[in-house]
Amino acid sequence: MEKAPAGRSEHPMGSAPDESSTDREPTPVLESWIAVGLCMMVLAGSMAVLRTSERIDSALEGIGEHRGPGIPAQRNPRSRASRESYGEPPSLVCLVTVEGLRADCGARLEELRRLGRSGVSFRCAGAQSSRELVSLKSMLTGVYPVNLILEETGADLDVLREVSEPDFFLRDTFVAVEPSLAAPFSERGYRTGAFTDGGTASVARGFDPGFDTFDDESRTFDEAVGRAADWLGASGEDAFLFLHCAELDALPAGSDGGTDRAAYDRALARVDASLGALLERLEDQERLSEALILITGSHGMNLGERRGAATGELFVEQLMVPLVLRFPASWPAPGRAEDQAIELVDVAPSLLEACGVVPPKEIDGHSVLPILFRGVRGRRFLVAQTSWTAKHANPVLRSVLSPERWQLIHDGRDDAVEFFSLRDDPSALVPTRPRPGEVPGFVSSFFDGEVPPPGEGAPPLPSPAVSH
Repeated sequence: MEKAPAGRSEHPMGSAPDESSTDREPTPVLESWIAVGLCMMVLAGSMAVLRTSERIDSALEGIGEHRGPGIPAQRNPRSRASRESYGEPPSLVCLVTVEGLRADCGARLEELRRLGRSGVSFRCAGAQSSRELVSLKSMLTGVYPVNLILEETGADLDVLREVSEPDFFLRDTFVAVEPSLAAPFSERGYRTGAFTDGGTASVARGFDPGFDTFDDESRTFDEAVGRAADWLGASGEDAFLFLHCAELDALPAGSDGGTDRAAYDRALARVDASLGALLERLEDQERLSEALILITGSHGMNLGERRGAATGELFVEQLMVPLVLRFPASWPAPGRAEDQAIELVDVAPSLLEACGVVPPKEIDGHSVLPILFRGVRGRRFLVAQTSWTAKHANPVLRSVLSPERWQLIHDGRDDAVEFFSLRDDPSALVPTRPRPGEVPGFVSSFFDGEVPPPGEGAPPLPSPAVSH
């Protein structure tokens, strides 16, 4: 803003000029205030559309604004990967999501392990929700759930805290969200097809926009795999294929409310066999070696660790998932396990960047390719948002998780906070209070009063990793 001309009032409260002075004209003053007003309107408009870390900071009640010394921002600088070439764009991109596949159960899928031996197995991948509709729409757009609600309805956190019918914001709103991943592949000349075994990932739930073909008529995942392979055929055309399996999330409940473990184990064996059939069909069509394949769980599952719903809450077993990424054989990407933390919002920008498409700036996810090819660090915190069970819907419940260190679950409605020390309680079963030095300052600020002393022999925390 321009400095006030000589003779104009410099009063800190912006008072009007001295009326006794005859050498000042009121018109410049009026013009100045109009300019100030216009600037404030532009600034207000800009603030209303802040995205990525600025918006997620707001969604986490100022967590990003009170990191304290040495606590890195969650936002990652835009990587150089979009201007680099890691390898020839794959002619086939295959994204497979398995509903309810827990991180600790991925190793029981032999076909997933086999694929991981020639690819990258991420040991720490977090979903943005354990509710299927919310998680999949967030993954396929690369945008956090609270930001999707804001985009669709204009409702920010202050509004969501007071809503009397939260189901609308967690059901109808996400049905209206259009998954944006398929469209960029179509624009690059890829055929786009989706094949699911029914359930949430369906035309009725708004998953079909951007796909040339969307088939949700299969009764089993094995049938969906067969239809997808027939659709690919042996033509060799560039294609983006999305496969979704809902078998693990359609199982009977156990005595504690979670999914029955025996039924879950039987379903795992069926999913494993179907994945094997998919890889075999791709090999028969001579497309396996040239394909970029990503297989992950869309969320985890409560198998009776705690009383409550099988999904829909924000506990560790419902959020952590396996993720395996296998690149085309021509890429310099030897098989390995990767400890850097990532989120499912990172899936969309990763697949796009691998095909030479610059991910949109207006998303919250970041490509994982810089982690794998340039040694960039992963995420410092994993964020999940919203709770939606048969008995409770809450659009302002959110989790911040520091892998293998701690988890904080915060309810924005009444500011209730639960803290879990994952070092002492890896399953996050018993809430406690943070020990001195265990957490960054912004987490400690959630707690009033004295923090109890650390237990004897408690190991010191390592220095926080730097986010990319």
